[in-house]
Amino acid sequence: MPGPRLVIEIVTPGRTACAWLKKGEDDYLKRLSRHADVSMRPVRTGRGGDGSGAGLLRREADAILKALRPGGMVVVMDQGGRELDSVQFAALVDRWRQEGRPVNVIIGGHLGLAEEVKDRAALAVSMSRMTFTHEMARLFFLEQLYRAFTIIAGSDYHK
Repeated sequence: MPGPRLVIEIVTPGRTACAWLKKGEDDYLKRLSRHADVSMRPVRTGRGGDGSGAGLLRREADAILKALRPGGMVVVMDQGGRELDSVQFAALVDRWRQEGRPVNVIIGGHLGLAEEVKDRAALAVSMSRMTFTHEMARLFFLEQLYRAFTIIAGSDYHK
């Protein structure tokens, strides 16, 4: 018997500007709709400030923390986080589904994530020790999330 429908909100600073990456995101969001309620929540960070990277990181942190779904688990995607293979990630997603809590997944911008955002997380997950653009990381995360649901369902997608 299936558990409750999982709600995942992916919080990111800004929208995906690259058209082909946005098309890929839209494709995976459509595929994921069969398995869970997954949405992208881009937050506006505003302009101005002192023009420094620290100023931008602080504005992103403020906007991200305000956007989090109340009562939801917070997971950050961070290069220094726990590395999981796809089967391990699927087990984690299945546990989230069984717990029935909404999940806020945070993917940082080009400067990464402020420490105050990382401190709010129950879990930090790394997609790789390699560095990806923040827009590519969004697409890669959606693909891995879709793969996790296909593993849980026992489909042939994951080989």
